[in-house]
Amino acid sequence: MENRLNIVANNNQENENISIKRNQKDSLSSLKIETEAKFERLWLNDPEQFNPEKTLLGKSRIEKTKALLDQLPEVKRCVDLGTGYGKLSRYMADKGVEVTAVDIAKNA
Repeated sequence: MENRLNIVANNNQENENISIKRNQKDSLSSLKIETEAKFERLWLNDPEQFNPEKTLLGKSRIEKTKALLDQLPEVKRCVDLGTGYGKLSRYMADKGVEVTAVDIAKNA
């Protein structure tokens, strides 16, 4: 009698790998949502904590960064990541630079 059932491979490992990748993607998505929510709450509760000019160190950092930006050759476009209050974004925009300002908190 001929064996009609001819199994050539078992895809269990491949299916497990796909399941693990899906779970990792879901975990990263959840982590992103949780992180965004955390910063939204922080921003809504006390936006002044993100004001770089609130402390002497913050003011100094902003002034030093502006001085460095002024030394650059003509800049036409820039990205400000973690813009918060947008002090540097506004500074660059006032200089005629096209600015893309990004922050994890939508209210920022």
